Amino acid sequence: MAKPTSSGKRGGKRRGAGRKPLLPDIAPLHERVEAAAEARRYFNVALDVLVEVATNDQLPPAARVTAAEAIINRGYGRPPQGVEHSGKDGEKIQLEVQHGFDSLATKLNELASVKVPPPDK
Repeated sequence: MAKPTSSGKRGGKRRGAGRKPLLPDIAPLHERVEAAAEARRYFNVALDVLVEVATNDQLPPAARVTAAEAIINRGYGRPPQGVEHSGKDGEKIQLEVQHGFDSLATKLNELASVKVPPPDK
């Protein structure tokens, strides 16, 4: 049997209880700019290390492939990620026209049929 609390109540609002607000874990812009500038100072060293790993026959193939991919990504950028869009069971995507489209098309046709006189010269 649970012990009753001193006030005789259970639950309720307690200091520090509940879900914490979600805060982005992002450093301020000036800190990110400084960190990027610092990292650029070591770019040539890091690239040399990647080339050394990629060309070292004594290292495992997985390490060499990872280093080679990193070199290619630095030189040519990452390849675009392919996204395939298809409908149900791989068929073409079927679009459904909403009910307001017919009245819009009618109004556009009416506007297109209006004759506008040329401006006076």
